Amino acid sequence: MSPLRETGTSDERLVRYLLGLLPPAETERLDEASIADDDTAARLRAVEYDLVDAYARGALPPAKRSAFASRYLASPRRRGQVTAAREFLRAVEGSRRGGADRVRPLAVR
Repeated sequence: MSPLRETGTSDERLVRYLLGLLPPAETERLDEASIADDDTAARLRAVEYDLVDAYARGALPPAKRSAFASRYLASPRRRGQVTAAREFLRAVEGSRRGGADRVRPLAVR
């Protein structure tokens, strides 16, 4: 069984972890669990993808948006994830509208 399930860790707790809002002892426990347990790592990744998507869509509440901007975006890798999410959302919107910003297939070399 996943360490997260054993302790009843919710997705909201994982969001708080990703935003740097948990106490140090809980942060350390989740750090260890995400390394030692594949289920925990997969769940954390899924929550992170949802969090990035919500930020890119402008759907985070103000307090979470502020924490996301100040803590999550401190990492260049994470900023890149947000940029990719925004570009993806723009491409999807462009394809829905059938506009000029439509996604073009990559050239095969």
